[in-house]
Amino acid sequence: MPECPHLERTTAYYDGGLAPEAEADAVAHLADCTECQTVLGDAVGIDAVLAQPRSAVITARRRRWPIAAGVLALAAAVAVFVATRNPKPAHPTQVAYQLELPRERALEARFTGDRFAPHRALGVLRGDKAREAISIASIAELENRGDTRDLVAALAASGDLARAEELAHKLPASASTEADRAAVALAAGDPERALAHAYHALDLDPELAAARWNLGLAARALGLVRVAHAAFEKLATRGEPGWSDEARRQAAVLAGELATARELAEFDRRGAAMAIGGAPLAATDVARAPAVVRSKLYDAVRLATTRARLDELRPLARALDDAAGTRGATAMIDRANPVAHAKFAAAYHTLVAWTATSEQTTALLAGLRAAGRPAHDLLAGALNLSGQATARWQELRTITAPWKDPWFTLQVERERIRATWPDEDLRREPALTAALAACLPAWSLRCGTFALDLATLHGATGREDLADQHAKRALEQFRGAGSLAYVDTARAFLAELHRRRGRNALARAELDEVIASTAGDGDCRIRRYAQIGHATLAVVDGDWALARAMLPPATPPASCQAVPDPQGLAVAVDLARASGHETDRAIARDWIDASKDLARGGLAIVATARIAPADAAAQTTMEGWLANTRGELDSMVAAARTWGLTTQIADAGARADWTRVLALATAPAAGCVVVASVDDDWVTVAVRGMTGVAGSHRAIARAQLATTPIVTPELVTALAGCPEVIVVARPPLHGRADLLPAELPWVFAGDTPAVPQPAGTPRAIEVVDARPPDSNLPPLPPGVTGAKFELSISAQAATPRRVLAALAEATYAELHVHGIATSNTGDTAYLALSPDPDGAFALRADTVRATRLARAPLVVLAACRAAAVAPYLRTRWSLPDAFIAAGASAVIAVDVPIPDASA
Repeated sequence: MPECPHLERTTAYYDGGLAPEAEADAVAHLADCTECQTVLGDAVGIDAVLAQPRSAVITARRRRWPIAAGVLALAAAVAVFVATRNPKPAHPTQVAYQLELPRERALEARFTGDRFAPHRALGVLRGDKAREAISIASIAELENRGDTRDLVAALAASGDLARAEELAHKLPASASTEADRAAVALAAGDPERALAHAYHALDLDPELAAARWNLGLAARALGLVRVAHAAFEKLATRGEPGWSDEARRQAAVLAGELATARELAEFDRRGAAMAIGGAPLAATDVARAPAVVRSKLYDAVRLATTRARLDELRPLARALDDAAGTRGATAMIDRANPVAHAKFAAAYHTLVAWTATSEQTTALLAGLRAAGRPAHDLLAGALNLSGQATARWQELRTITAPWKDPWFTLQVERERIRATWPDEDLRREPALTAALAACLPAWSLRCGTFALDLATLHGATGREDLADQHAKRALEQFRGAGSLAYVDTARAFLAELHRRRGRNALARAELDEVIASTAGDGDCRIRRYAQIGHATLAVVDGDWALARAMLPPATPPASCQAVPDPQGLAVAVDLARASGHETDRAIARDWIDASKDLARGGLAIVATARIAPADAAAQTTMEGWLANTRGELDSMVAAARTWGLTTQIADAGARADWTRVLALATAPAAGCVVVASVDDDWVTVAVRGMTGVAGSHRAIARAQLATTPIVTPELVTALAGCPEVIVVARPPLHGRADLLPAELPWVFAGDTPAVPQPAGTPRAIEVVDARPPDSNLPPLPPGVTGAKFELSISAQAATPRRVLAALAEATYAELHVHGIATSNTGDTAYLALSPDPDGAFALRADTVRATRLARAPLVVLAACRAAAVAPYLRTRWSLPDAFIAAGASAVIAVDVPIPDASA
């Protein structure tokens, strides 16, 4: 039996039983103790025997290491065990501090430590985890010497990811640290987290090769081929020994994947040429991009003015029909009327080329309707190209129904669904689901639009996981259809979905992918959307240089029919306001000039005042516009008004004019009050306590806003002794439960004044056991009706209409139902009830707000996340605010999930 007194401590180290401060001593001892190392060698041999397939059941369970038997090795020695099983001899390279590394590396990722930075060829163990045979003595020496970067790499390479993560987290902030964290995340199989660290590293140091390498690996793992290819292609030109050659090989593989996209882009150009009279596409193109072929062929038929041209297109129509098992394309050629086409060809061509004015479009549609059946094929196309297919879906159905062409049948069904129910109406869901389920692969482009509509609905109603799932399904269907434009649209949607969920790095990468895809002859409108989205993310992150680089010009080129974008204006103005650079001001003025017609001129007026806080004339103009538009219902005008009020509050806070802040926020004229407002990275807080008015105006980065105390301790002290504190918190602070300490008697003010309860007989109601038609919502146990409730609404009777009718006459109400928090809709949260006859089961904020609660009830929302607020900057909008606006005297709700037993 070994006599070393430290063997038991070694055992405890392996089992994770040592305190952190004792681990270093244990590892240091092992580095020099030959007796312990001998026992470890025996243990490795036993482990190797136990690891054979016949012992799988035994080795699947970890056991403690009895001292006398010595049957287990240290966790870090598993790498040695891997080498023992591999008959290939190791070829260690001698490095300073006795660090021995195998000639081949096990991880693709790059680390920045001096000993791991030189290139080693990648060696993959097939069927095994990526681990390197790095001795415990080498790891101990690195730890003793404090070589933390190399230690992180050694631990990750040898498979001890938990300790690697822990140490990487403690490294000092720098680009190299972010690159190493990205490498560890890649080793742990988390490419999204690696992407975030790699982007951060490159923002700090754009030339850090390890960061760009890890970005390429993360993007490749996430299917972002263009982002990955660009990263490796740039590294291939750096001339780094070994690394540049490997980067070149990586880029070559990715280039092969991009070849299909390049072929489709070229094919799309040939299709566009065919549509306006060029050579027909080949029958072999049908298999590559059937939807694009059909779309371009149908336009080519509409623009065909001779029978000879129609006959020239007929072989392609037959190939399409053979592939889809229909006669739609051939039938379109058969019914085409070249004489009618010739009459309208020039005007229709302006629609195809996106150059038609609104007046020209109106005139064309009127002429096509007057021409009757001979022009119906052009009228169907014109309704679609002019953006009127949804509004005119019944006309489109009448025109296309006799054709029995699934291409049009599926489009009409989509337009019917879009026209019948508003964007966030949950009654859309069963119709979209049924349409998608019946959709055949031959019509993948149409199927993809149903999937994307479902994703939009799920995103708007708080089911982000389902939104992500259907958006990815749409992406794959658009790929199958061969439509790069639709693929880019789906990616842009995914980016917006990721941004709303706080997954900014993934959103940024998706937008980078779209920008790369649309370079050159790609859809300039999608590219502008992606560039503005990218600039928005940069502003949120406080990266002014990146925002400046990504923001496109205010006026697009004549070839790009893009409309003014309010988000682009906001980014340009916020950038100029934050940086103060004259160049940024000039860019902002360009955006203001391009946006003068938006929101009845309001956005331009507010934007001008934002970039010129010292310009008295600009401030006076904004104040006049705000006064004249009070009570406006138009959403864009409301957004401009809130933008202007936010500006006024921030500017007053910068002047320390706290009385003005309270007045602008329409705080109560008496009593204790807190006003809190956010403008970019500036947070303004004004308080009126028992002894007077005070406030603060300070910078808080948006990334830290959710975790930083908003009301400073000094201002909390100023509220001491207040019998009640009314909090006017403007979005996105409204609804935050941590604004003030719980021991203070504080409440949020509603966005409209609360109504006192009128006199009369009390009437209490409860809502329990609702049964929403959503399989993701488990049944809640039925409530027990107490004597205090005059009415209990339950089971199938607990519908939105019945509940609202009962609330109108209630003085007290408890709703024990499921609450769903949404992320990007004015309804922000809804209560899931039993369905009404029309299928509606969501009691939403907009419906509640339009109701009149005559007896001013106290409403208790015993539902998860019922107090969640919409992430709007223009307005306060939540279920509690909606109930207050409807006439409730007060609302009690939570913004967190709650177990049923606690409700």
